[in-house]
Amino acid sequence: TQMRKLLRERLAAGLAAELNNLDPLARDLVLDALDVAFWLDSWMNMRAQLRLSPIHASRTWRFPAEAIVLQALTVPARPVAVA
Repeated sequence: TQMRKLLRERLAAGLAAELNNLDPLARDLVLDALDVAFWLDSWMNMRAQLRLSPIHASRTWRFPAEAIVLQALTVPARPVAVA
């Protein structure tokens, strides 16, 4: 739990310039998406199961990060129904 919280805080700090341009709901959605994409399990899967090198795994991580942020910055936020 602490590690996940730290990762989320680092993601928020590292992308503060981009995230600050979003409304709070969109910002939370982007952080949730990044949190899911970058949790330690995904790294372990890329290294152990997919057998990617550290450089290839890092590039693989960067692709969804850029896609998530670009999507958030180019598509107007729409209200999301909470179930």
